[in-house]
Amino acid sequence: IEKLSEFVVHLLDGGYDVRLLTGELGDKRAVDALLAKLRAARPEAANRITAEPSHSLGELMEQMSKTEIVVATRFHNIVCALKMGKPTISLGYARKNDVLMAGMGLGDYCQHIEQFSVPVLIEQFDALVQNRDALARKVRMKVSDLGKQLDRQEEFLVSELV
Repeated sequence: IEKLSEFVVHLLDGGYDVRLLTGELGDKRAVDALLAKLRAARPEAANRITAEPSHSLGELMEQMSKTEIVVATRFHNIVCALKMGKPTISLGYARKNDVLMAGMGLGDYCQHIEQFSVPVLIEQFDALVQNRDALARKVRMKVSDLGKQLDRQEEFLVSELV
């Protein structure tokens, strides 16, 4: 929470609005702790922080549609962000996050949540912002390619099994 607070304060000081996305209702405790730290650190910026619970994948994706860049910990949040063509940074718990991000061409934008470095995260964020359009195109192309692969697999399965 301390490191995330430091990063979000950096974003607020840089003029960014911040939307805290939840992947599970159990995240509420962590979000509340983070919000308390942020409001204490930057009370004047409290209106630039949005933190709405999401009760479904659809609600999560609706909230995510209002963002330009996603920094996520939960695997399904990363999948959703990438599916939507959002440049993404993974602060993951598991290797699967790193594998997914590498497969999408974003392997340089990963850290482990338990030991991430705020200065590195800031560098990653700044690089993502600087290359946002190109990275978003790259992600959208990869998502399209993966969709085509799934279509081919479905056609094969239907032709072989039905």
